[in-house]
Amino acid sequence: MATKNFDDAIYRSAISYAGYVTVLARKNVGSTRIGSTISSSVKKDGNGKYYIRVRAGGKNAPDARAREFGSGLHGRLRAKYPIRPKKAGGALVFPWDKADPSIPRVKSGPKAGQVILPMVMHPGVKPYHSDGQEGYIRPAIVKAKKTLRKNLKLRGSLGIRNDLRSSFKGATVK
Repeated sequence: MATKNFDDAIYRSAISYAGYVTVLARKNVGSTRIGSTISSSVKKDGNGKYYIRVRAGGKNAPDARAREFGSGLHGRLRAKYPIRPKKAGGALVFPWDKADPSIPRVKSGPKAGQVILPMVMHPGVKPYHSDGQEGYIRPAIVKAKKTLRKNLKLRGSLGIRNDLRSSFKGATVK
């Protein structure tokens, strides 16, 4: 079981590490839309273990996971995936300059010239690359580990020293 000051030092180090990872990940991402969704939290379980969670994504950035790990041909499955219209029987309408001339197109209106398709097989997106590594959170974690180690050594030793000092107060040594 950790003592009070030492436990507090570990907790403060974990919080500063999580905050630093968040800041670095926001710098790495290259997108303010995804960057604004990056957050971190620190929790301690009943066994004295600390869990640091860094998250990104949500309603404003549903592609955050794909930008971290890659998707489709650039992800773990290495396969294209289907994109279908939200409504049954609907169609996808989008600009596509290199489309085959046999693909139907919108004839008039603001979307004139755009292709009309019942679905597409999307190749996926590549993950962001930061400091030669894939993703934006992973490189932040690697870079922040050095700071965590330094903080743990400094704060941890001070916590142990304070715990020892308080345990000897008022004691008589023979």
